[in-house]
Order: sequence, then structure tokens, then C-alpha cells
Amino acid sequence: MIQSRFFSFRLMTFLAVTTVLLSFSSCQDTSQPVTWLAVQVIAGEDSIPVQNAWVRLSAPVGGSIFDDPATSGYYYAKTGPDGWMAKAVYNEDSTRVSYDHRQFKLEGEMYIDIIATKGGWKGCTFKHVRDGGDEYIVVRMWPYNETNNGCP
Repeated sequence: MIQSRFFSFRLMTFLAVTTVLLSFSSCQDTSQPVTWLAVQVIAGEDSIPVQNAWVRLSAPVGGSIFDDPATSGYYYAKTGPDGWMAKAVYNEDSTRVSYDHRQFKLEGEMYIDIIATKGGWKGCTFKHVRDGGDEYIVVRMWPYNETNNGCP
């Protein structure tokens, strides 16, 4: 009788300790570090910011923000007055107040391909985005016939 009580006490203690340990081990954060991405487009050697340039971002890997079937693996946006990919901010009476730099929240390590175009100008580059932190990309545009515009 004493032996069965001792066995049930040991069993209950073992189960309690195991439950506590499993509950603590399941609380670990398994999310990947977040990287914020911002893109600016400039023209030529003078580094003039380019307004209203079309910028295309893509990542040739799975598991990124570009996996959305609605976007076909690409993201398009225009640049604001300062050359940054931006979105207009409006107040209550629908007048434009300012532009916000559009930043993308990325998770995981990947290569981002960037193509910017406006009129007869084009610029291409890529960025190796690592886990965590801020990444700023500058795309320098050149005339289409320029061999150093970075485009294939």
C-alpha cells in the first residue's frame, strides 16, 4: 500500500515537472527578424532625385512578400518628389499634405531585384537583404543606350 502511494506520488511529480518544462519550451519566439526596406531613385552623375519613376521590386525566391498571386511576384510603385518610393498622405479634405517613404517589411534573407524606369531612362540593381535592420537602396538611372545602367 505504501509502495503504491509512493509510486503514484512520483508519477504525479514527474507529470507536473514535464508539463511545466513543455509549457516553457513552447513559448520560444520562432519568428524571423524583420528587415525594413526603402528605395530611392536618382539620375546620372549629378544624383538628381527622380520624381514619378516606376520602380519594380521582385525577389526570385519563395517565402517573401512577392509571393502574392495577385502581384505575379512583383511590386510596382512610383517615386515621390524626393525620389523615394513614396505614398501620398492626405488630410480630411483630400488635399495632399506630404509623402511618406514607402518601406517594405521583409522577413528572411533574400536578394531583391530593382528596376526603375522613366521616359528614356532606366536603372537596375539588386540588394542582398539580410535578417534584421534597415536596408536603403539607391537606384541610379541612365539613358537606355548607356551600357553602365546595370540592366541586362
